[in-house]
Amino acid sequence: MVFVKDDPRINREGRPPGTISILTDIKIKLRKVAEENPEEYQKLIDYYWQDEKMRDLLIRMIDGQPKQQTDITSGGEKITPIFSGLSINGLPTDDSNKEDI
Repeated sequence: MVFVKDDPRINREGRPPGTISILTDIKIKLRKVAEENPEEYQKLIDYYWQDEKMRDLLIRMIDGQPKQQTDITSGGEKITPIFSGLSINGLPTDDSNKEDI
């Protein structure tokens, strides 16, 4: 369901102070294992590192998804539409662009 302006379901307060995400919890537990049982931690790393997909998943989970550049055509500049003034069916959208058809 889509949120609309002033939707009462929107949490304007944000996450309550002191709460953590599941990812933060996983990071805390991994750090604890690394400190208390380095051998077990190394086994865990070795297990995930053996498989390329699992290695990539582990890296994305810990470091976050890398930022992807999506603007590959305009270098950040505004793109001027080449069909400015035309509607979907190809007819002019206002009187200023009308021509005899």
